[in-house]
Amino acid sequence: MRQLFPTEHTVGQELLGIQVSFFECSGIAIGVCSSHKIANARGRCTFLHGWASIAKCGSSVLQPRFDLASLFPPIGAMPSLGEFTEVSTAMTKVFRFEALRIVKLKAKAVKILTENVKKLLMRSASRNSLEIWKEGLYERMMRRASSK
Repeated sequence: MRQLFPTEHTVGQELLGIQVSFFECSGIAIGVCSSHKIANARGRCTFLHGWASIAKCGSSVLQPRFDLASLFPPIGAMPSLGEFTEVSTAMTKVFRFEALRIVKLKAKAVKILTENVKKLLMRSASRNSLEIWKEGLYERMMRRASSK
């Protein structure tokens, strides 16, 4: 996972790092690391959404604003990017499933869900029947009591 981010080879006071990785399957990953001095999480997401819409549509659909720091100035300096790249305890695992296995898993999940729904419907139906029976019994008892 680490090789998808631009901080792999750089340690210092960089404010922004962007790395584009191309895969053999024609996929692409864009890794962005930025200092908190540049943008917070919302600013980063806005930047990436704006970049994606420009790449997709050819024109800027989203008008990003990056002036939050002028409204709410940062209290103190955050650590540089390099401080986050020294030690990593992250672990990556890849799971591959055959298409037939996925179909079987989906069928099993649907079966379990429908069985649970049927049980729930039967329970609520029997509760409703019991309530109706109780109400009918109560009414009969009240009629008998009032007729005496």
